[in-house]
Amino acid sequence: MPKILVVDDELGIQRALKGVLEDEGFEVETVSNGEDCLKLLNKEIFSCILLDIWLPGIDGIETLQRIKAEHPEIVVLMISGHGTI
Repeated sequence: MPKILVVDDELGIQRALKGVLEDEGFEVETVSNGEDCLKLLNKEIFSCILLDIWLPGIDGIETLQRIKAEHPEIVVLMISGHGTI
């Protein structure tokens, strides 16, 4: 079964996405920042990452650039709870 990583600093968003995706049969891990995301990618394999744009520390855009540089095969979907780009 595909494994998905949810990267969001809001615990409620993490829980909601994890619950919905697990109900659909996916294995889901969650982290709250870009640094933890990058560390986890060195230990585990994910098919897809749901990545928040606004994160503490390194933001989602920089995290995306680092993911694509090191793991270009991973599908990354950017998410945001904000109405502006």
